[in-house]
Amino acid sequence: MYFPADPLFPYDPIIQSVTDDAARQRLVATYDHNLSVPEFSMGYHWDIVLDGPHATWIEEGR
Repeated sequence: MYFPADPLFPYDPIIQSVTDDAARQRLVATYDHNLSVPEFSMGYHWDIVLDGPHATWIEEGR
């Protein structure tokens, strides 16, 4: 799981190995205001899809 606009994306070997933009976006969590607690935490939402055309990327040869 990655967070939006992480400045280290260019240096991360895992996210750089994902060449499909849609698959790369599925690795990035989205901000969810309803999960956030003011002055305590920011909430993010991230789904893991195990199979199918929108499966979360894992190493090749799964």
